[in-house]
Amino acid sequence: MPSILLLVSFGFLGLAFALAVLFVVTKAWRNWQTHRSRRARVLLKRAALRRDIGYYKALARRFVLEAYDVLGELLQDSHPMAQDLFRAAGGLKRVHRLSRSRVVRHRVQAAALLARLPFFDESSTILCRLVADPHPMVREAAARAVAIRRDAPAAAAMLRAIERYNDLSMYRVARHALARCGHEVTNGLIEGLSSELPEVRWLCLDVLGDIGDPVALPVILALARRDGDTETLTRLARALRNYSGVQVVQCLLDLAGHPEWQVRAQAARSLGLVAGRDGNAIYLDAVLECLEQLTRDQEYWVRNNAATALASLGEPGRRILQRLASGSDRYAAERAREALQVLGEV
Repeated sequence: MPSILLLVSFGFLGLAFALAVLFVVTKAWRNWQTHRSRRARVLLKRAALRRDIGYYKALARRFVLEAYDVLGELLQDSHPMAQDLFRAAGGLKRVHRLSRSRVVRHRVQAAALLARLPFFDESSTILCRLVADPHPMVREAAARAVAIRRDAPAAAAMLRAIERYNDLSMYRVARHALARCGHEVTNGLIEGLSSELPEVRWLCLDVLGDIGDPVALPVILALARRDGDTETLTRLARALRNYSGVQVVQCLLDLAGHPEWQVRAQAARSLGLVAGRDGNAIYLDAVLECLEQLTRDQEYWVRNNAATALASLGEPGRRILQRLASGSDRYAAERAREALQVLGEV
């Protein structure tokens, strides 16, 4: 028995030693790769400044990503040798060839290269194809390129690809990419609100809320008037936070009376943000009355959001919280006291 324990102990020691060696080697490898990449960029920039196309071309064969990274900077700065160096590095023909490859890694590399290049019509066409690639790794790499380039046509193609492949894993990176494209993708997002896939509708609502384009407001309000599912109305109430106006406040007041607590909770928080902006003081009395009622809601998160909203509405909201803190409703009083403590009041 002791010999077995000894062997097990030595085994664990050997495993720990191997893992330690692997960690050191991996760290050294990454440091070397980082140093190598930085050195390559220095050499590539030096070759570009010297207008040494032959040397730049030789370096570009060894350091492909670094070459296109430097090239992107030169093209954006309108460097006189940028176009010649672009052709020397293979130009869009190289990217096009990689994007057509049967090897997934090559198509991912094509998307990474496009992220380093300024906007060209042909490069946008290639990116539109990559965001609709059958392989999810390629689509994700292309979506990151869309976010970097702010390529609106490719963003619209990416939205259609999400619906086609039902690829919910891209939700976060797609939302970031679409939001980065801004108002140029508003029309595509409005069309996405009629998608058969609910996740696509939710994504479009989230992004429209991020952008806050007034063009989309009538469509969002019309969507709220229809009998939608709980998740859609919840995200709609959240999206209205970046909008203003009497119609927005009235819509949120209506959603604050919804049977589902998730919708009421988001409507309460949005009411505090919308009514707290300058120019919305005329709606303040109706909002304060609604939020005071919501602080007595049976669901905690509705009470929590209503108290937080009241705390953000200045002196009128604080007076209501103080009255609630000494009221007979135990749950409302507890949450009101918590909100007042955050504001530094007893």
